[in-house]
Amino acid sequence: MLEITSKQSFDIFAVILVIAKYNLQTSISRKRILIEETIIPTDVLNHICKLVPNYVVRNYSESSQPIEISESHTELKSIGKSTETNTVKYKSIKKGDVFYCDFGNPYEHEIGYQRPAIVLWDFYDRCLVLPCTTNMSNFEGKFKISFKNENFKYYDKPMGSVDSMGIIGQLRVVDKSRLTVKVGTLTNEYFKGITSTIHSYFLFQVTSLSPVQLEMLNKNISKMQEIVSSSETNIVKISRILISYGFDLNTNGVTYLRDAILYSFDIDSFNITVLSQEVSKKLPTKVTASEVERVMIARFKEVFGKKYKTIDFIRLVKALL
Repeated sequence: MLEITSKQSFDIFAVILVIAKYNLQTSISRKRILIEETIIPTDVLNHICKLVPNYVVRNYSESSQPIEISESHTELKSIGKSTETNTVKYKSIKKGDVFYCDFGNPYEHEIGYQRPAIVLWDFYDRCLVLPCTTNMSNFEGKFKISFKNENFKYYDKPMGSVDSMGIIGQLRVVDKSRLTVKVGTLTNEYFKGITSTIHSYFLFQVTSLSPVQLEMLNKNISKMQEIVSSSETNIVKISRILISYGFDLNTNGVTYLRDAILYSFDIDSFNITVLSQEVSKKLPTKVTASEVERVMIARFKEVFGKKYKTIDFIRLVKALL
């Protein structure tokens, strides 16, 4: 496939006449021509390019070799225009596709080398991808990705490791020639969850949330955005957040959770036991810190189940407020 692009509009009708003359399989837009042929003589290419101002020619192929052009591009370069030659194995991609992508050698803190990447957007010759890694500790802004059969519409190449992390802080626009092997296409539902997580990451401008906290946030993201952006006091916001997740403020233990979140704002380093002690100290009736902790965790599990920890929720709310 040969792609001819221009920053200026050109005479589409004149180009169509040339294409019809040479009987080429082609698609045309105002600033872009795609010629789907395996062999394109240079005189044909020259004829088309004379009609296109300030053009760039890109030579793509689904094989390991570029499309054959019968002569060099010396004549084209001599008239002050440019040509590029790329080998693109996958020219037709879409959002939700998963590829192994060659990011090259990393510079400083960049992610690099060949690794899975999820296509988030297609820009013709380039695409926006979410790089993935099995390294669980070295990057901020990461969340769990499960490359399992049930999360794919199509699964072309089973992966050795299905547990990975999507690295939001390493989002990258790459040339399609970097896509080396297609893994498959994610289901619409699973891909929507990924884009929702990325959206929430930038929406709240928080870079230190764990994968578990991102999951909890995504369960209630619209309401959380509304509450966090309001001008209410923190105690009111915390109460509204608890209610939005399904907590009943009149139930024994929920007010403990609310107060624990509020006290966490004044403490740099804490755990659930430390916060329970702070809550216990300020109660009008004598309740031990261990009892506060027990009841608070019980109320939390009634809403979230055993998948999440109370302390992660407290830290999430503190980070957002």
